[in-house]
Amino acid sequence: MNVFYLHLILLLPILMIFTVIFLTINKYRGYVEEEPIREVRLVSPALKIVKLLFSKTISSIEIIIIVVSLYLLTIMASSIAFYTYSMKTVDLENRPYLFDVAGVGNTISIIDKVLQSRYSIVIIQVYRASAFNVGNETLILYPLLIGCNRNVVLLDNTSMYIEMLLDLCGSLEADNVVVLNKDLGVLAREVGLRGVKYNSVVVANLKPLLDVELIPGVYILHSIGSIGGETIKLEDINRVALLKISKDNIDVLCKDGCDAKIISLYIDGVYEKVDSLDSIIDEYKDIFDYIIVRHHNRGTIYSSTVIPTLESIVGLLVLFLISVILLLSISSGLIEKLGYMVDKLWSIGISKEVYWASSVLTLIIIFSITAIPIAISCYIGWLNSFGLTAYLMISITTIIILSSQLTRKLGTVSNLPQRFNVTYITESYVDVEKLRKCLAQSLHSDDFFYLSEIEVLENSRYFVLRLEMMYRRALSTIASSEMYVESHDNLWKYVIEVDIWSIEEFTPREMRYIKSLALSKVYGGLTSCLERSS
Repeated sequence: MNVFYLHLILLLPILMIFTVIFLTINKYRGYVEEEPIREVRLVSPALKIVKLLFSKTISSIEIIIIVVSLYLLTIMASSIAFYTYSMKTVDLENRPYLFDVAGVGNTISIIDKVLQSRYSIVIIQVYRASAFNVGNETLILYPLLIGCNRNVVLLDNTSMYIEMLLDLCGSLEADNVVVLNKDLGVLAREVGLRGVKYNSVVVANLKPLLDVELIPGVYILHSIGSIGGETIKLEDINRVALLKISKDNIDVLCKDGCDAKIISLYIDGVYEKVDSLDSIIDEYKDIFDYIIVRHHNRGTIYSSTVIPTLESIVGLLVLFLISVILLLSISSGLIEKLGYMVDKLWSIGISKEVYWASSVLTLIIIFSITAIPIAISCYIGWLNSFGLTAYLMISITTIIILSSQLTRKLGTVSNLPQRFNVTYITESYVDVEKLRKCLAQSLHSDDFFYLSEIEVLENSRYFVLRLEMMYRRALSTIASSEMYVESHDNLWKYVIEVDIWSIEEFTPREMRYIKSLALSKVYGGLTSCLERSS
């Protein structure tokens, strides 16, 4: 499996880890410098919500069924996946019959596999021009390495270009031989290249090879670029030097690596023992970037890139529909549990938006963790990329469906108080000064409000804590809260009231939202302080 897919699936857990680190740093920012180390501090509810949701969700029977079903559907998608090579057809009419099967590779690293395969002629175009010492001159030439199978037998219908290449192979049989165009042959009897002496210089008319194409845009000789989709080929045959394909020549030319194109030509019937074309095609598909199969005047190009068959895509869509139906049938129980929890969490200052975001983050964490076995299975070859694609599609769809259902559920949950005062009666008591410090500390790093003032007013029967909080998401908007504390028959009664002052014009709905949010923050801080003191 391509390593890219593994990195892709591991990206989500990495992002989640960085999110947790960011939230942790934000929570403890300034803790050492501004506050005593041993002072108890209220923890921001963000991480607590995610932890609570994760523990409740991962242990629910609904999420277990969803994950198991997701694994089964992933395995099924991987098992029904079948691939085929991408292909296209080109017109080869009026072109010389040079091959029955041709393979084209764009890296020199496959040369050993090429030479071990069945071929008629192999051509290596080295694109890095080299300095050849020709006589008393230094010429910049493009090396072209050729090699022929010794079992090649010329047929009556063999192309003149094939005959020419076979003759050139015969000229290069001996070691230290170089073939130059006839215009350069008069310059020297010896050619040098990077310390290697080619003491036998063969002169030939190479010009007929300039315009020979296997298919449109793929030439026997070097192509040096393209403009507007048109291939630019080498026009000067005197810039080409022909060498024998050998390990020594390849080491000299590609010592530090080189760009090269390898072309292997197979001609059916040129062997004394004819091989099956189908076996040649299968062999070439495992070696080359693409292969060309000629059928009279038509050529079919098979790319090494595989694509899923139509049957596999239809099977994936069927599995996807099954997963959606299964998810809709079993997700209601999970949504009910999540909706029940939000009804209880408003008292510690959690809004529906924060709860929804925490729920979605929890689902992402769960499906990221469950994706790790899938990624490992793909990496070691137990599953294919089709199964990974199915997992990603179904898991993302699951998150979207669950989040949308949760949104509708939260719309029906009354998670904010309807009145803008609340009464809390308890046996717990905390000293008023400690309560003031605790409330100040709990609201110090709140995401929605900035505590600008808190004071205590006392009389003989009760005392009042008055808080003024600046709403962070508006201009000059103050939430004023008064908390009345009095005792009745060994019980303590806390009455919280909230009012809003602002120079901005808010709609009634926005005012109710800010009041409810401020009331929930103060009430949540009060209950937390009382719980800590008990």
